[in-house]
Amino acid sequence: MTIRHLDALNHPQSIAVIGGSSKAGSLGTRVLENIIDGGFAGTVFAVNPDKVELDDVWWVASIADLPRKPDLAIVVTPAATIPAIIDQLGTIGTRVVTVISSVPHDATARQAMLDAARPHDVRLIGPNCLGLLLPHAQLNASFAPHDATAGRLAFLSQSGALVTAMLDWAADRHVGFSGVVSLGDMTGVGSGTVGGAACVCATVGVWTSIGAAQAPSTSTITRLAAPRPLVRMAILPVSVATSLGRIGRRSGCVRPWAGRPRGRSGSGRRTRRPRNGPCPRSRRS
Repeated sequence: MTIRHLDALNHPQSIAVIGGSSKAGSLGTRVLENIIDGGFAGTVFAVNPDKVELDDVWWVASIADLPRKPDLAIVVTPAATIPAIIDQLGTIGTRVVTVISSVPHDATARQAMLDAARPHDVRLIGPNCLGLLLPHAQLNASFAPHDATAGRLAFLSQSGALVTAMLDWAADRHVGFSGVVSLGDMTGVGSGTVGGAACVCATVGVWTSIGAAQAPSTSTITRLAAPRPLVRMAILPVSVATSLGRIGRRSGCVRPWAGRPRGRSGSGRRTRRPRNGPCPRSRRS
């Protein structure tokens, strides 16, 4: 995998929430409100056949009605609609799509999304994810209960629950992030690829989690977040570390990384499944 088109995560100027809503309690409303409350200065589109009435949001009834291509798209519509939406977004030129929606964990559903994305070279993040937070762009395109403050640590996780827990932990300790990405099922883009993009974006540290078990210690995160220019570390499964290293070499990134295999036990493998609920408990023998 390469980081092609993922530079849209650096400084997006526009974002479209497909399924964005002003209906109280809906997921589309939660995502739109987080974007607005986060202070995003770019254009925010809400795509929904039903009128969306929120301040600072440009409502359109369909993707075809968008006045220009959005740099990023967030999808919160039912699973059956997603392949067609990806195809429509690709047709108008959007190249990065994050699918927050819940999608069945089966090969057919995954392949349908990939088949829709491939002709347009669309990069998919998700599905079954929490979204993404880019504090440097003042963008909180997620349904996380808390925003992230700006800093020098990139955090990538398959587990939405772990993202939420990390945001809570960081808020109490004034730890900031250059980016927080919930990867979900990793149907199109995996943690090695997004980690490579984070490396190119000159983040000081990248902590990547494939599951919800074995969260990093306080000392590890503090060391990663400290503004020391030569400290770069990742705690990764070996396969992801290999992918990160390959992408880093291609992009000219010369930062040192530390890799550690994980998820080898039965309980560890079970926690690799994407989760947006509470973190499971883990026990060490």
